[in-house]
Amino acid sequence: MPLKEDQIEDWNFRDLVAEGVALLPAVAPEWTNFNASDPGITLLELFAYFTELLLFQAGQLTTADRSAFLRLLTASEFGPSTPLDDAMQQALLQIRRPQRAVACQDYELLALRADSRVARAKCVPHQNLAESNEAARNANRPGHVSVVLVTIPGLSSEDTTSALMAVTAFLHPRRILTTRVHVVPVRRVGFEVRLRIVAARGVASDVAVARAREALQRFFDPLLGGLDGSGWPIGRDVFLSELYLVVSRLETTDHVRRDTDGQTGARIEEISVPAGSADRLYRNASGDLIGMRLAPDELPGEVACTLTATVSAMDLSRQI
Repeated sequence: MPLKEDQIEDWNFRDLVAEGVALLPAVAPEWTNFNASDPGITLLELFAYFTELLLFQAGQLTTADRSAFLRLLTASEFGPSTPLDDAMQQALLQIRRPQRAVACQDYELLALRADSRVARAKCVPHQNLAESNEAARNANRPGHVSVVLVTIPGLSSEDTTSALMAVTAFLHPRRILTTRVHVVPVRRVGFEVRLRIVAARGVASDVAVARAREALQRFFDPLLGGLDGSGWPIGRDVFLSELYLVVSRLETTDHVRRDTDGQTGARIEEISVPAGSADRLYRNASGDLIGMRLAPDELPGEVACTLTATVSAMDLSRQI
């Protein structure tokens, strides 16, 4: 049975040409000759002619035709109990799901689909992050794609290795030919955060410290952290200003400042890294600490929060 007339565009040749000419000033402002003698107008009329034919033919499709096209698209049979419109809807959703890895987003979506043990994935193009040394990992490698995986909490090393292998096997037939895909686990980087917390009025200092430590640990969580709560972005640097933001916006905190050494009185930097990793810290022109670098396949690991508490000045005056 032909489709109803209100289900398809019923524009004719004249309408299509007029619509095309009306779009020219927006899409091609340098095109100013709209006369029939212009070769571009001739091509536009040709496309309008074929478009009118296609619109007419679309209106003549029968239910059998639509079912045949549906089987051709999906390579599957839909049972008689499935309404045709529902089957077409399912086919459209299936087609829209990426089946080939071309862009970075495709690799990330397919990695999540490959194995339920994968919680997050990040694609890093033009790098082989499976290399053993940092220089090789950072080298520009055209044709190489690395997929960094964050697995669900509590997996054993055997399960993690199994998940990596499953994702690799899933991506291999779906990659572009000649592309080399490297699936690697995320690396964790431990460091220490040192801050002095001034408790809000009426809040015990130990409560303020506990809340601040909890907020910082959550902020660096791979699944719940970050500024938007969707997990710390893989490879994103740690900025000092955000540490102050996370703690200072707590209702149990009055304000935050740098800690000082109890014996020498020297000011202590807010982020401390293990020995041999000082190059991770970067500073401004005055030498003040700005943040800590993370590689494209790294996340914050064990974060030691060394927080010193101070009661608010108002509470201190009341105690005196």
